[in-house]
Amino acid sequence: MLRELSVENFALIEQLHIEFTAGLNVLTGETGAGKSIIIDAVALLLGERASQTYIRTGADAAVVRGLFETTHLPEVKTLLSEMGLSRDEEDNLLLSREISAAGKNTCRVNGQAVTLAMYQRLGKILVDIHGQHDHQSLLIANTQKQLLDGFCGDELSAAVAEIGKVYLQWQETLKRLDDLEKKARDLAREEEFLQFQVTEIDKAQLSPGEEEELEAARRRLDGAEILLGSVEKVRALLYGNGAAKESAYDSVSQALADIRTMLKYDDSVTPMAETLEQMLYQIEECAAELRHYGEGMTLDPKQVEETENRLQLIRQLKRKYGGSIKEILAFRQEAAASLEELQFKNENKDFLRREAGNMEQHYTKLAQKISDLRHQGGETLAKHLGALWEDLGMEDTKFRVQIDQVLPGPDGRDTIEFIISPNPGEELKPLARIASGGEMSRIMLALKTVLAEIDQVPTLIFDEIDAGIGGETIGRVAEKLAAIGKHRQVLCVTHSPRIAAKARKHFAIKKQIASGRTITNISALKEEQRIAELTRMLGGNDLLTTQHAKNLLKK
Repeated sequence: MLRELSVENFALIEQLHIEFTAGLNVLTGETGAGKSIIIDAVALLLGERASQTYIRTGADAAVVRGLFETTHLPEVKTLLSEMGLSRDEEDNLLLSREISAAGKNTCRVNGQAVTLAMYQRLGKILVDIHGQHDHQSLLIANTQKQLLDGFCGDELSAAVAEIGKVYLQWQETLKRLDDLEKKARDLAREEEFLQFQVTEIDKAQLSPGEEEELEAARRRLDGAEILLGSVEKVRALLYGNGAAKESAYDSVSQALADIRTMLKYDDSVTPMAETLEQMLYQIEECAAELRHYGEGMTLDPKQVEETENRLQLIRQLKRKYGGSIKEILAFRQEAAASLEELQFKNENKDFLRREAGNMEQHYTKLAQKISDLRHQGGETLAKHLGALWEDLGMEDTKFRVQIDQVLPGPDGRDTIEFIISPNPGEELKPLARIASGGEMSRIMLALKTVLAEIDQVPTLIFDEIDAGIGGETIGRVAEKLAAIGKHRQVLCVTHSPRIAAKARKHFAIKKQIASGRTITNISALKEEQRIAELTRMLGGNDLLTTQHAKNLLKK
């Protein structure tokens, strides 16, 4: 619970220190005295948005400190451990918040500076504040859903957290799939074109160096007649074929015969004989090669045409895909890789479609579980509230949580609406169409009462919960606040003397002018002071009113 609150240079407060007690604490004062400023200071202490407008005129900074007793809050110990922060041996927790005129915003836990996010995590489990206009938020569907989900507890919280992740993954998968579907035509055209390019190149069956070989073959074919004529002439000159009177072979043979005759008389001509023998072999071999060469030559126009067509095909492919066969084949490899990537995208599309289907099934199961838990929680909440209506002067009230199915969302498929019938004979209708301001305050008080029992929040703050309520009903609200005070610390800003009379500790807030400056002060009242303050709140200063105030305290 909140044991002590210190405030410096905050709005109209120059400096004050308040020691709260367990149970019901009330803060009273004239309208405009600054009661709600105290609530604003506590809200800032708990991590609400900071504003430099809070800084008292002329001051350099506004500072709010709060000392909390956390003996029965194991969550605080766990959070401090997670954040690496030191603990007080007596389980006291000191929070402090400073806003400087220079724009600096400092948060400290037990004297150690922390981030605002870390600071806010602690604030959420220490105090629950219900402002004087918060009941208006009860008309918002999302607020009603949050209240119901908070009531349903950890199992629902875990399921909502899980479905949020599944929903996000599902939507991301659907978006990726939609992007692929939108690009499907373009991808199909691209795939078709790449397939055509790869097929065209593959069909040509190109090989490195082929073009050079074809060019050489075409030159031979172009000069085939000349080449054949030369072959016959050279063969005749070398070996003879009847056309030449004497061939080189014959001349060398004759020369070799003469040298061999000389060998009979002189061995020194032996090398010459050997040389001539080699010449004969070479002439004979050359003549044989020429014969084979000539036999391989053709004057077939069909072969000429085929060679020219092949070269023309290569030239066409070079214009499309590269300046050489090597470049054409490299282009083919790149096109094949791109084609494979596109085919993978198509396969990925099928995979994404299956994944999206699996995620939808998972989502649907979780959504049904969440819906079932909310239905159960709604029925239980209605029963809990049913036990409170009489205490709040709404004994004929009927309340139900209406749950309908809508499109999938990050927290399921449910819309939540609180419907109520505060008077006999009226049908259940949404809060916005039925409840008056006073009824809304009492409904919010009832909800806060029920949720406080579930969440075990140690401190509840009500800022003018009595707004719009009067007569006997305000007495019942006072009783309920006192009852809550038996199990929780309650801080209540009120204009109601009946609520104030129920307090274990009563603080009066006054606005004064000192040295030309307006200052808000707060003081804890003793019995005689309480009687005087209750007398003021009752609207009189005579003996009868004073006696009424005394009677309220006695009750």
